[in-house]
Amino acid sequence: MDEVRPIATARGYRAALSTYALDVLTPSLSKAVGAQFAIDTLGGGDGFKRVLVFGDSVGDMEMARTAGARLDVPVTFFWLGRGAPPGQTDGIEVRSAVEPHAPGTRQLLGEF
Repeated sequence: MDEVRPIATARGYRAALSTYALDVLTPSLSKAVGAQFAIDTLGGGDGFKRVLVFGDSVGDMEMARTAGARLDVPVTFFWLGRGAPPGQTDGIEVRSAVEPHAPGTRQLLGEF
């Protein structure tokens, strides 16, 4: 990450380290864009009763924040990363699995 960030920044890009990858993105691209696209594609949120977001990175929490800002329904973020979940939940319920990644996903889905 330390080697990539200055190269990306010098070219006007942003480097984002996730659990398993290093992404180099344009400054305007974020997971919020994807969340907005999903909401719009699914009718702008009409009829939504609840939003569930599963993620293992700070960027994934951005999807939950976007849903919370755009929709008037409860939003739950399921933290599947290692360690503590990202902060600044902005009123979003955060639930954590005992184990990260796939085993944690299986655990949380089993609770439904």
